[in-house]
Amino acid sequence: MSNFSRGECILKRCADQVDCGYENRDSDLFCRACALPLLNTALAGRYRIHALLSKGGYAAVFHGIDQNLSRRIAIKVLLPSKTTHSEHEHFLREARIAATLDHPNIAPVLDYGKDGPSVYLIMPLYTAGSLRTRLAKANGPLPASETMSNFHQLVSALHYAHTRPRPVIHRDIKPENILIHPEDGRLVITDFGIARSLEPGATVGKTITVRGTVGYMAPEQTSGIVDPRSDQYGCAVVLYEMLTGYHPLDSLGSAIPRPSVLNTDLPTALDAVVLRALANRPEERFNEILEFMQAFDLACRPNSKIYISLPQTPYPTPGNTPAAQGVSSPALPAVQSGGKNDNSGRQPAIRSQANTTGAREKCLEGDELRKQQRYSQALQAYEEALRMEPRNFYAWNGKGTTLYNQGNYKKALEAYQRATEIDPSNAIVWVSAGLVLNRLQRYQQAMAWGMPAPACMIFRVPSRPIRTRSVKTREARWHGVTKRRR
Repeated sequence: MSNFSRGECILKRCADQVDCGYENRDSDLFCRACALPLLNTALAGRYRIHALLSKGGYAAVFHGIDQNLSRRIAIKVLLPSKTTHSEHEHFLREARIAATLDHPNIAPVLDYGKDGPSVYLIMPLYTAGSLRTRLAKANGPLPASETMSNFHQLVSALHYAHTRPRPVIHRDIKPENILIHPEDGRLVITDFGIARSLEPGATVGKTITVRGTVGYMAPEQTSGIVDPRSDQYGCAVVLYEMLTGYHPLDSLGSAIPRPSVLNTDLPTALDAVVLRALANRPEERFNEILEFMQAFDLACRPNSKIYISLPQTPYPTPGNTPAAQGVSSPALPAVQSGGKNDNSGRQPAIRSQANTTGAREKCLEGDELRKQQRYSQALQAYEEALRMEPRNFYAWNGKGTTLYNQGNYKKALEAYQRATEIDPSNAIVWVSAGLVLNRLQRYQQAMAWGMPAPACMIFRVPSRPIRTRSVKTREARWHGVTKRRR
């Protein structure tokens, strides 16, 4: 059967050719199967759909054209099959508030509304990539001057949002949501349209639907608690990546390495500043994000005498995961880890579980496909890995994450449960399962699964030996930068 015609009827294939691909009538405006707007149709009679850019667990982003102004735009559309009516109403309320934000480092909300089954939000189209693409290109720490400039821009935008008469919390600060402006190269935080606003006078402790990304959202977000300091945590993770080239958390829940250990050019005074912003409990972080930036700037000065108290709450370890604390879990022995500076349990340990060469390759293939949001193909890769090695932790975890991104929460939970049976000491799957349970509105179970362990990501072990320099040499590099900036 042709994709374009069946007899005399001209057909239009759904833009989502990976998960849908349904052939619709030429007169249709929305896909009959998934309800997404079809290509070359116009939302609200104005915003022409040109191409599908990406699709996640709850929304799709299209490249579009504003026909009234003849300019290229990005159109975010909620997935009708994955979101509820109440979520649609919440999205429109928060989009209305986000549209009032006016800051050079925040992507403006140009318009929002509802047309048929589509609830949408209009933003500028940025084509210069994101901070994630910049980090990938650097393949290591960013230059000191660039890191400092980027951090200042992020803090400026978040401080502005947090200090509005009705504070706005982003909840999902990560490199993918930090875009690069194609004209002047400045950073622009996007997705403020799915942020959460607080009632006037309410700054902490507001319970909401969980939104965020594992590895970047603060631990308290797994129970739906909104706090401006949650954005501080995400910003600290991003700063850590810019400073070191590595993610601060690993899949085993080991202690966070001091930044100056991974990048010996850094002044040691920065360690306490960054680690405090990464504290598990919000009350142990800086009171506000501007204080975080001020401490960072002070630590970068020559002969800095800054004294920052480190968090009292212990950093995540396998000993305080749900399995180790007696939370209902498979009765399997916990994996023991080495000392706090022992990196032997990081990436090599994960790879050793995929000891079949073919299974390991399929896991890596699935990871790459998932990053490209080609979820159906990613699932096939993970399934092939599991056929080769049924107890492959990496494959079960990847399968769970892919199903979560598709919005298939029940199947995702089953996959994460299988992963916990294989490695009950791994914090990442406990938090991921907690997020799934939250989406299934099984809140008591979500807290039991998700809260004891912070969100974790796989830690990338350096491929080269870490060079050691004297404190004087490493601090001279950064202090030289601050002198030039002054």
